[in-house]
Amino acid sequence: MNAPILPYIKNFVVESKDNGALTMTAGLDTKGYDFARFIICTGTVAVDFGTSPKITECDTVDGTYADITGATQTVEAADDDGTWVIDIKLGGGRKRFLKPAATAGDGSGTASEMAIICLLYKAETRANTYADGGLAAAADWVSV
Repeated sequence: MNAPILPYIKNFVVESKDNGALTMTAGLDTKGYDFARFIICTGTVAVDFGTSPKITECDTVDGTYADITGATQTVEAADDDGTWVIDIKLGGGRKRFLKPAATAGDGSGTASEMAIICLLYKAETRANTYADGGLAAAADWVSV
């Protein structure tokens, strides 16, 4: 069965960290898509994030990533169980690979929790399978 028209889904990080940069997976290839939506969710936020969640870009997957101006959200100690969104229009002068970045905690012994996923929209071609859409199986997507 073909997957319904759905965005590509990329999970970057689900982490609890007391001090330091959150561990991100490799950059996301945005070739063939028009829009990227990053969804940032927090659990406990012990202290202000040293580097609030931001989106970076690069011409190559393993290159040096640079900040995208304006593509950031401020996460503070009072922001437990919060959700933020960063939308990015792709194409034009935008570089091909995107990756979020954030630094959590202050070494106090109380960890901060964050999850970041990205949805890529308006593909040039339609995903033929759920795996093509970034999902492990059809059971990962529910439509009612």
